[in-house]
Amino acid sequence: MSSAAPPHELDAILPAGLLALERDWLPEADGAAANGRTLWIAPRGVAARVSAATVLECGASELGGCLRCLPAALPFGDDGVPRIVLQHALDEQLELLPLLGECARVLRPGGELVVFGIEPISAWHPWLRARARRAGRRLRPRLPARLGALLRRLGLDPVACQGLGARWPGARDDGTLAGTGGPLRAVYALRARKASATVIPLRPRVLAPQPAQGGLMPARREMAGAA
Repeated sequence: MSSAAPPHELDAILPAGLLALERDWLPEADGAAANGRTLWIAPRGVAARVSAATVLECGASELGGCLRCLPAALPFGDDGVPRIVLQHALDEQLELLPLLGECARVLRPGGELVVFGIEPISAWHPWLRARARRAGRRLRPRLPARLGALLRRLGLDPVACQGLGARWPGARDDGTLAGTGGPLRAVYALRARKASATVIPLRPRVLAPQPAQGGLMPARREMAGAA
């Protein structure tokens, strides 16, 4: 009895040129990726194309790759990761809060979270949804505005959201037609930052002079008697 064929990976649904466009667009902020200090989370197949980063692959209920963990328990300490990239890691997830909450926890103050997602109100969404259905998968893209509101609740400040790829799927399905920028393109790139830790200097307490108990101090009483 032959086993069922495994489902198509997300990289078979999203055009390769579009995924490459996302990777090329990502700025090398502070040299984080060049130093291997970026945490990159993406579906299997998409993650396989990423280098110079700590890569975790999205599974049905856990993250795999170079490390294995649950989305609600990333194996990193608080405030230590300079940059996190979620490349379509949320396009198929039912629950966003566990993973995003962990990203907010491990991201260092001043660090950056970059989310690549399918634009749900673009002409690309029905086209990609049909490809996913034929592959036995279901897409659940998120509106960037709602995602930004959720990130604010977690203490992250959305600073920019840019559309990438073409506005319309064409004969060339690589998603790179018409360049980047503007709304309603194939995908969006949402960037958010974690507030920097601020050190509030302690103001020295100035103690007001307290009157002596029982009138004059002993020395002053002796001086008063001598007079």
